[in-house]
Amino acid sequence: MIKRVVSVLLFVGLVILFQTSCNSSKSYSKKGVQLREAGLTEEAAEYFLLALQKNANNIDARIALKKEGQRLLDEKLEKFYRLYTAEDFIGATLKYIEALDYKRTVDPYVKLELAPYYADYFEESKKVYLEDKYQKASKLIDENKFEAANVYLKEIQEVDPTYKDVASLKNYSDVEPIYIDAVVDFEAKRYRKAYGLFSRVIKMSGNYKQAAYYKNESLKLGRLTIAVLDIEADKSLESMSSSLNRFILQAGSRKKDPFLVYLDRESTQAVVSEQKLGLTGLLDEKTVAETGKLLGAKMLVRGKIADYKHINTGLTKLIKQGYYESVVRKFDKIKGYYYNQKTYEKTEYTVYSMERTIECRIELTLVSAETGEVVLSQTYPSQETHKLEYAVYSKDSKNLYPGYYKSKSYASPDDKVNTSLIAKQKLDRMINEKNREMVSEEEIKNELVQLVAQNWAWKIRKYEKELE
Repeated sequence: MIKRVVSVLLFVGLVILFQTSCNSSKSYSKKGVQLREAGLTEEAAEYFLLALQKNANNIDARIALKKEGQRLLDEKLEKFYRLYTAEDFIGATLKYIEALDYKRTVDPYVKLELAPYYADYFEESKKVYLEDKYQKASKLIDENKFEAANVYLKEIQEVDPTYKDVASLKNYSDVEPIYIDAVVDFEAKRYRKAYGLFSRVIKMSGNYKQAAYYKNESLKLGRLTIAVLDIEADKSLESMSSSLNRFILQAGSRKKDPFLVYLDRESTQAVVSEQKLGLTGLLDEKTVAETGKLLGAKMLVRGKIADYKHINTGLTKLIKQGYYESVVRKFDKIKGYYYNQKTYEKTEYTVYSMERTIECRIELTLVSAETGEVVLSQTYPSQETHKLEYAVYSKDSKNLYPGYYKSKSYASPDDKVNTSLIAKQKLDRMINEKNREMVSEEEIKNELVQLVAQNWAWKIRKYEKELE
């Protein structure tokens, strides 16, 4: 039934749309007749065309467009011929193209006649037109005025895309200015920008001139290679130091940036072991340069973990007061019906809680292997705290509410049941808490150093992009 209604509505909609279109078509056709009677051939032909675009079955509009459209086309061709005989070959070419465009526009509705001898005159005009544009474009290219040259080259391609070497000339005119800008950036040591422009040149025109060579050189000279040295820390914090080193490498390598490369830890440690270098603590300018050269790094990351504290409260147990809700069915003798009455029984539940905090200070620096200068530094006064809290109740906790009572044995005006939604949801969360084991010290250490590493990697990325 629903499908039938939808189909009927769709059909009605299409009928209305068709009728509207037909009415619009008739309106355009009527306007065309008025313009034709006023002697406005071009405007009349335009309205007859609009009428057919609204309704291709409008016979009156089709007959009128055949007549007025042919008259308009003949006028355009007559202007073309006058320009041709006056040896204005450029103007003649443009006028003939205009006539052809008009014919193509009305072709789906009516077929207009075009005398074949006009094509011969057009070929002669076109030859002069194309050569004129070609010479102007070539001159502008020789003067490195590529944008102006492209205007002429585009005009040539619109008329004859196979004319002479216009395709390769257009490609040269598009690519060469980008290539020139790329070389300028390369020579100015703006390697990241040069790399992007040379990549664009290669994408547009393959291995254009020395684009591939310059692209590789831009990357080689502009790339920032970074080695992360062992983080200085007490012997008891070796695992934390190792984790920080690993997370810095991971966070730094996550973004696919060809200009920022972190040397893997295994390679760094292999060189360190082979050369018997001590890479923790402060390094002087000479040691930094020697280390950077051995590692193949332009920058060295070094760091220190200090003032470490682990604070653990231990698991505490707290007996909390509460109320257990029950529903009692009672009968009202006066009104003669049953009703439900809520009652609250005093009860107890147990809350277990624990808190573990790690505090430390992490110092990180980025040092230039060429100059020994500290180019970036950051001290992180870090703290990470985890809390564990859950509740245990012996009965069905669905009807358990938090509250306060003075005595379990007798009622008091101070007794209070907290039936608010927020209090109930908080209690339910504690009772339903499935995680009843505190996160280990090592896990919190890892969380802390991971956050530090991510922030540090972001700072290095920002520094590298600001180099140019």
